[in-house]
Amino acid sequence: MSRTYFLICSILLTTQIVSGQAFTSPPEFEKNEGIILKWNYDNSVDSTVAQIAAIISADDKVWILCDTTNLVGMAAIQSQLGQRGANLSNVIFMQGTAENPWLRDYGPVSSYFVDGANCIRHFVDPQYGQAQNPLADFLPLQLASDFGFNYEAMPLNFEGGNLLLDGIGRGFVSDRVISQNPGKSKNEIIQILYTSLSLNEIIILPSIPESGGGEWKELSRLAKFTDPETVMVSQFPESVPYYEQMESLADSLSKTFNDFGKLLKVVRLPVASLQDGSYSVSDSGEIRSYTSSLIFNNKILIPSYNKPSDAVALSVYQQVFDGYQIFQIPSQVLSDNHGSLSRLSAYIPQENLFRMRHSKYTGPQFFENELWINTFVQTFDVIDSIQLFYRIHPSTTFEVMNTYGCCGGNSGYLSGYTINDTVSYFIRAYSGDYEQTLPNAAPDATFTFWFDIFAGSQAATEKQEFTIFPNPAKNFIYINGNKESFKNANYQIHNISGGLVSEGILNSERKITLPESMANGLYILKIITSGKSWVSKLYLHR
Repeated sequence: MSRTYFLICSILLTTQIVSGQAFTSPPEFEKNEGIILKWNYDNSVDSTVAQIAAIISADDKVWILCDTTNLVGMAAIQSQLGQRGANLSNVIFMQGTAENPWLRDYGPVSSYFVDGANCIRHFVDPQYGQAQNPLADFLPLQLASDFGFNYEAMPLNFEGGNLLLDGIGRGFVSDRVISQNPGKSKNEIIQILYTSLSLNEIIILPSIPESGGGEWKELSRLAKFTDPETVMVSQFPESVPYYEQMESLADSLSKTFNDFGKLLKVVRLPVASLQDGSYSVSDSGEIRSYTSSLIFNNKILIPSYNKPSDAVALSVYQQVFDGYQIFQIPSQVLSDNHGSLSRLSAYIPQENLFRMRHSKYTGPQFFENELWINTFVQTFDVIDSIQLFYRIHPSTTFEVMNTYGCCGGNSGYLSGYTINDTVSYFIRAYSGDYEQTLPNAAPDATFTFWFDIFAGSQAATEKQEFTIFPNPAKNFIYINGNKESFKNANYQIHNISGGLVSEGILNSERKITLPESMANGLYILKIITSGKSWVSKLYLHR
């Protein structure tokens, strides 16, 4: 590179679990060894199970629960997996059964158990309707025995689909856990969740009545953490009766600080309509959400429903998981049965605890001469080295920087950039023959940021009458806000010098296609009606 550039990653190595915690529960988006799926001998569901198995088994392990004593049935399963392109060398068949396919709900919550200087994998198992589903409550105990994991029964009736983890000590649960456990007070329930999941904080979120999905009111169909700082939240049309409740939920999450001291970034996802264009208005109805996806290492599996909203959801996921492999999985059959894509699997964490925690720099940043970058590695392994890989656009070559020890850890800062620079980086840690990156899909996925003189200012935080998604954008944007406000509206896009770069009429979809000639950077979007105009910042990053 022609310019001098200095970049160091500040690392604090942690080789023990937080004092007083016996185990730790990793979130879905951390590194995992594999997933467990259940074969249901029902073609409508097993077609989806086979598709998931084929995608994951290309690089990682898939355990499939089935009747291994039925040789004819086993041959049929292997044939269907082979037709889907599964890597059968990564598929392990296990004897096991339960009453329904929704393994995420009745399956165990994966954790790590700390015993002195050792850390072993651990299953925490909530109860799951013992009277109706006795096999479902037995299966996690069997799996713990088969895998050689530690096991603990959680004394709560509770579904895994109603638990979200942010990866840095906070758990979000649906208020359904209160109604499911009438013999316990709210404080007792919270204390059990604290101790069973070893979390720093429990936040109980309201379920959304009459939005469909059956009696479970699955939280994962309303919200999903993609990393410790970002949560996707479903967005319903204004016409549905629970619209305001969902907006209140999104607003509450957007005002929640995480353990990094940052407000959660809320990304909105549409909800697909039913076949006739309507949405459920009862608990027994169907909900077709896109937050009910599967995040597995460098792969993202998202639902599709053969609706125009599929394209919008795909675009949002591509923005959030830029560089990851993204697959759309037909999920209408699942939603027809009050199920979802995420409910089909349980996770097996990697053999050894190796957690990389990092408060990322992404998107527009307020310009400073020095930016500190910190990574915390939580592991019982010996760390050989940690390196930072970075590039300044438009370069496609990553420079490598070793980190340096200071005061029991590694510390440093990023400097040498200019206000016109865009920087991409990722982190890689080495322990013997093992290595792990952050993000998981690096080097295809990176953390990317650039500078904006308005970032952090009062103007940047003022509430707008509308929002833009995705933002940053690539090729198009959607305007989200009160439909009545934007009837017969025009739009203008100006660069930061005030020059007009694009204008037009806002169509009924409220979609704006961005000209190919627009360069990356900051723009001002103005929406104009006969009586009022609104402005908002738009970031373009292709």
